[in-house]
Amino acid sequence: MADVITRAQTRDLFLAKLRFATHQRHKRSEIVEGPYGPECAWVAYEAERMLALVNEIREKRGLEPATLEQVRRIEQSAAGHSDYPDKYALRCAFLALGEED
Repeated sequence: MADVITRAQTRDLFLAKLRFATHQRHKRSEIVEGPYGPECAWVAYEAERMLALVNEIREKRGLEPATLEQVRRIEQSAAGHSDYPDKYALRCAFLALGEED
């Protein structure tokens, strides 16, 4: 189990990644079919970026790779919340650290 500082630092990495990706949303505004129905293409793009960082951290920690489905479930659980970026980043950090599956 990671300590509080490691969790916070890891969450901050995900927040930075997500913030950067959100500045690209205007390039991916088309509607596509997603696992939960129609969605903006940026949702899929951001999930792929988050998965890449999740698995980069998991590999360094000797953990098995996470799946896109796991990240998509995290995104779906954060959707609609006023603190969407924070929830998404924190739960991806937990997944990356092996604390959520």
